[in-house]
Amino acid sequence: MDERISAEDLVEESREQLLDGRIHDQLLDGILQGDVSAEVETAVIEATQNRLVEAVQMPLPGLAVQQPVTILDHPSGRAVRQASLAPKNSWRTGQKPGSQTQRLYYIADNGIEISLGTLENPLDLEEARKQIKKAGELTVLVDRLLLWFWLSRSRPRPGDGKTFIGRNGSVPVSIEEMLDMLGYTKHVKREYPGGEQKYTDGYRTEDKDRLTWNIALLSAFQVSSDSESGFGIRGAYMRYSLGFWGGVHAGYLISPGDWIHAVDMLEMPMLLHIDEQILRFDRQAEQHEIRLSLYLAEAFRDQLKRGMLGLPLMVTDQSGRERYITMEELLGEARIKIDKNNLTQRFAPRIEAALHNLVERNILAKAEPVSPLDKQKGYWGKAWCSQPMIIAAPPQLIEQYRLFQPLAQPARISGPAKGRKRTNKPKA
Repeated sequence: MDERISAEDLVEESREQLLDGRIHDQLLDGILQGDVSAEVETAVIEATQNRLVEAVQMPLPGLAVQQPVTILDHPSGRAVRQASLAPKNSWRTGQKPGSQTQRLYYIADNGIEISLGTLENPLDLEEARKQIKKAGELTVLVDRLLLWFWLSRSRPRPGDGKTFIGRNGSVPVSIEEMLDMLGYTKHVKREYPGGEQKYTDGYRTEDKDRLTWNIALLSAFQVSSDSESGFGIRGAYMRYSLGFWGGVHAGYLISPGDWIHAVDMLEMPMLLHIDEQILRFDRQAEQHEIRLSLYLAEAFRDQLKRGMLGLPLMVTDQSGRERYITMEELLGEARIKIDKNNLTQRFAPRIEAALHNLVERNILAKAEPVSPLDKQKGYWGKAWCSQPMIIAAPPQLIEQYRLFQPLAQPARISGPAKGRKRTNKPKA
């Protein structure tokens, strides 16, 4: 007996509030199997979509973070973050060795190159520039979230050992899950003008389209990580297909590019508090918070690898001495452009408010200058940019990492050690 639930049955069960883990699994299985017959006509799809929208877009089980979890970052992902958030004029044009075609590309600080199109057929320069202009915070958030879903679903699920992975390595991700975790809200209407009763017809079409566009952009990215001494990769950053269930676009089939085979993924896919908070920021009003948090998540993981988590963030100067990171360096790492024309009137207060917000949300334990800045002295903008900052991870994050990876012991909090050289400089 076929135990799969039909579209009609799903609608009936959803009306009775019976959308449980079993139905959610079948939704993912349906996307994974691509069970859409060639005979499904447009009229049937449209008729079915209106009745399925309530069922497919109800809150699905397992979306709430039940325990400390981390979106694992990786070298290629860091390059994508920098490329997506960097000033658009920092992208370069040039030819690949052995090719006569001009292309648009970006080189991250870890040496990984990001371009658009394919190695053989790069995207036209004008079209590439149009696409890059639309990249931003949402692009990076979608990227991190997709990696988390891929890691989670390609491995046995705790409890029943079930996996959701196709023969080509793709996993299904529903539109509902993505938009829910990205903080989008469903469109609500009144039953009739002036009435009090309301209902939802699901997420807005423009929100779905925006999600699909960002996934398409990520799949258009090409990563090149040549290495003279090790293994290098040149190829697609991500692969995706539209996933249908019952004839309705319900999600995506996602898989990372071949660069994934060059990354050590021994850690379990989990979301720490800092990652969970990043997804909750307002993408319009809190762009600075998002950019700072994305960088800080990477920086704190680097500290963990070096056994320095808990210490203020440090940089190494040309003489090999470690010192506190300056405000200008912090903003540069977060890919936040300093507004010099409105530095003291608007920009500096906005950044200080953003850092305070991160402390309030327990993303940072400290975000303060080493020495108070006297803002009564005329123009203090230059001093504000160059001031050393104490930027440290909160105790909650340190404890989460301690439980998550007990072998990596956080360092005891203290000031910078003068004259100490970094012996194992971390790779981005």
